Amino acid sequence: MMRKEKVLLVEDAPDMQMIVRATIGKDCDLSLAGSVAEAEKLLSGDDFDLMLLDVVLPDGSGFDYCQKLRSRAVTKSLPIFFLTGQDEVEQKVMGFELGGDDYIVKPFEPNEFRARVFGRLKRSGSA
Repeated sequence: MMRKEKVLLVEDAPDMQMIVRATIGKDCDLSLAGSVAEAEKLLSGDDFDLMLLDVVLPDGSGFDYCQKLRSRAVTKSLPIFFLTGQDEVEQKVMGFELGGDDYIVKPFEPNEFRARVFGRLKRSGSA
């Protein structure tokens, strides 16, 4: 049996967690973290193929967290997709400059979201 890709969703809104789970949860091993601290715990114990990262979290900024992840050898090449309601061009540019691989604005179209996630996993060699 093939290994399912491991995706970490760092998102504190339960409704968005449910939407992501409904969109990609059947086809990957989806883990949920509601904060930066929870994400740190999950990352320390497991390897993930992709991270979906909200920008506004209860204990910090997704932008700052992405920058921190990019500075560590073990997470430097982890694909990170920002998943946020912030749709200003300046925010998108900053997300890419800090090392984000994609920037998806909420609310998103589920089929497009799914295509972006699995397209990236295929290119990474994990799907």
